[in-house]
Amino acid sequence: MESFFKKALLFLFAMLVIPGEVSSKVTIWSVGGTKHPWTAVGAMSSMDDVTFPGAIQPKETDPEENIAATLNWKVGRPKTYEEGVPCIWHNDPYGLEERNPIILVDGDATTSTGQWYKETGVSQVGRTFYIDLGTPYSLSRIVFYPRQEGKDEEGRAYKDDYPKGYELFVNDGDMEKFVEGQPVYRMLRSNRRNRDAIVDIRFSLRPIRFIKLRIAAPQPFEIAEIELYGKGFATTATYLSNPVDLGNKSNFGKLYWSATKWRRLGPEGDLVPEPEASVSIKVETKSGTDDTPLVYRVLVGAPGQQEIVVVDEAAYNKAKKTGYYKGKKCEVLPVVEDRENWSLWSRPLSAPGQQITSAAPRRYFQFRLIIQSQSIWEMARVDSLWFQKCTPPVADSLLAEISVSGNPTAEASVVKGGARTSFTYDLRPVNLHTGFNAVEITTPTEAGFEKLEMGDPLQEETPDSISVTADKLTVYFPRIDKANPVPLRLQFNVPVLAFGTIFYGKVFDTQSEDLPQFVVPGDANDGVSTNSLKVLISEKSLGEVITSVSALPKVISPNDDGINEHADISYTILQLTDKGRVKIAIFDLGGVLVKTTYEGQETKGRYRHILWDGTDSEGRLMPPGAYIYRISIDTAEDSFSKSGMISLVY
Repeated sequence: MESFFKKALLFLFAMLVIPGEVSSKVTIWSVGGTKHPWTAVGAMSSMDDVTFPGAIQPKETDPEENIAATLNWKVGRPKTYEEGVPCIWHNDPYGLEERNPIILVDGDATTSTGQWYKETGVSQVGRTFYIDLGTPYSLSRIVFYPRQEGKDEEGRAYKDDYPKGYELFVNDGDMEKFVEGQPVYRMLRSNRRNRDAIVDIRFSLRPIRFIKLRIAAPQPFEIAEIELYGKGFATTATYLSNPVDLGNKSNFGKLYWSATKWRRLGPEGDLVPEPEASVSIKVETKSGTDDTPLVYRVLVGAPGQQEIVVVDEAAYNKAKKTGYYKGKKCEVLPVVEDRENWSLWSRPLSAPGQQITSAAPRRYFQFRLIIQSQSIWEMARVDSLWFQKCTPPVADSLLAEISVSGNPTAEASVVKGGARTSFTYDLRPVNLHTGFNAVEITTPTEAGFEKLEMGDPLQEETPDSISVTADKLTVYFPRIDKANPVPLRLQFNVPVLAFGTIFYGKVFDTQSEDLPQFVVPGDANDGVSTNSLKVLISEKSLGEVITSVSALPKVISPNDDGINEHADISYTILQLTDKGRVKIAIFDLGGVLVKTTYEGQETKGRYRHILWDGTDSEGRLMPPGAYIYRISIDTAEDSFSKSGMISLVY
């Protein structure tokens, strides 16, 4: 018996030391609590990590605290308004670097615009300052003023150079109140004969994200501070992690978080647990092959001989400060997202325990946690967040592509919407580390399995077993590993109901606890030309993307009598799996654009918006008559539209 155990131990030892397939290890990465503080691995916007140490929650506004001085401001008008990124800018022709508006919100009442707007003989009417808080705050007070201490060289007190006239406009940040991607401001206060050195505007508590302060008097002026006050929790709060270095290429498993919901019982009430609070938590993820998801660029050289050079962040900041890169005069270019080495932000994970879908295996990982509330008195507190990772991965990559059976050389898979179609799904592992014996494909409806092929060249193989559900096809087969690194092909049939359907896939090993690995679109088979997992709908099927369009009433009469003051439009979007850009516009019978009344991102669903109130883009009433409305949707692949008539009478 002793001899038997010795032989067994020698055998096991030999198995451990003989080179062969690597075994994977599933581990957990986590943040939260006092041992793994949130601030150590990321940055916050409208978040609070002090009130409850170890956790993060939306920031609660103290009525006596100047919100503007607490934000991490970015200078410049953004190309697109980004949630959680406060911005400030002005319309001054001197530019933002020479006249940096950050001094207006730095919390320092001794710094100001100084002499910027005190030129002799120059009217200051129209000088405008813009603020994007990054998210709506419940405000009840806006204050602005010049320096209150000190005098200029001629002995004039700075506090006397307050704006002698102003107009203050606001917008709550609702995208439905945007036109052509820009907020439509509503006037909050106008005073063309201001006599207050400290302008203190008070109003009922309301959500405000965008603020526009326009000077309405010609006299010279200065502003030291713009202060904002309010109450309640931020309705949107964001935590953005730094790029997380996982050490090695890893596959990703499920992502979890621990959170509780709370409600403040009125402005002065207690904070109590409220599991039914109208608060949502979502997490978006992305992954990369290098340590930064951003690309820093400078334009180097003389005019006509300039070239774009990619640099690191330190060199970029130095060039921005000095105007030189490696001794050569340069111009810094805007920082952009790295689309080559990093995936895009994933679709939001809306509940703990959902699978991470970002590209894998990757060494670097980043996540964005967003808390949103329907009420300023409700919030969620997140104690911790964690996710599974597995190293080494199944393979460096798993290339896959789908094609219509019998038409492998087509550059895109195009089918008739709703018709059951036969597809081939090719999969090829690149540099296997472990192995797998099953593949799962996400399908729009229940699929019909046709056959499995494996090997090089491909030969039909009988599956070990098959599982079919309403939205998944899973096929089990002889194990593919280092000793058997062969490609495979699945053939199945399924109807495609949505434009741009993506057939996601993943492989796994039923004989181990390793995490599954998702396939990526690519050249899995030299004889197939799609290099894609996306299936498109034929042109004949595209007409039903916009349907059930209804504009009521057909005749509007904006007479301020409360009857038929405006028309509403409702419609249904079919087929789209990704969001499309929706625009609703009014034209006269000559085809001239009168007004764009709505612009936003929408996907499948039923929608309703205000169609028209009888005015043009400047707010002026149009003449009576017939007009054309047009609703259009632009996607990455195509555009769709529907039109109708509406009449205006008085």
